[in-house]
Amino acid sequence: VTTMAEALKFNTAVSELMIFLNKIKNEPEINTEIWKGFLKILAPFAPFITEELWQKVNGYKEFSKQNSIHLQEWPKFDEDKVKQTTKTIAVQVNGKIRGEIELTDNETEDTVKAKALQNQRVASFVAGKQITKFIYIPYKIVSILTD
Repeated sequence: VTTMAEALKFNTAVSELMIFLNKIKNEPEINTEIWKGFLKILAPFAPFITEELWQKVNGYKEFSKQNSIHLQEWPKFDEDKVKQTTKTIAVQVNGKIRGEIELTDNETEDTVKAKALQNQRVASFVAGKQITKFIYIPYKIVSILTD
């Protein structure tokens, strides 16, 4: 959101905030620090309502300038806190889907190939054959061609 706002892509930034809000709206409880960070990021786009919510979430009885959300430090992005996501992709052998594998972020082609060949169904279709071509379209599909 920060990068989008700096690039003056406000619609995209607000869209990302809405996506985040839709993800957390069904949570039974939201961590106060996460909520405060969300309010800080939302503040430039919805200044009045975020100010009101900021005052309430912090338990301030009266408004004072030093307590304003607009004078708070902008949240820092911590890459270590980002969860690694997994994605399931299909593995084809000679043009037919023969299995699926789970991939995490930043997998190399070698690890993808190893995972594909470790899949029991895929291995049964490749057993005893020479692999002539291995095609990996990142996070989309693996295609193995044999002779």
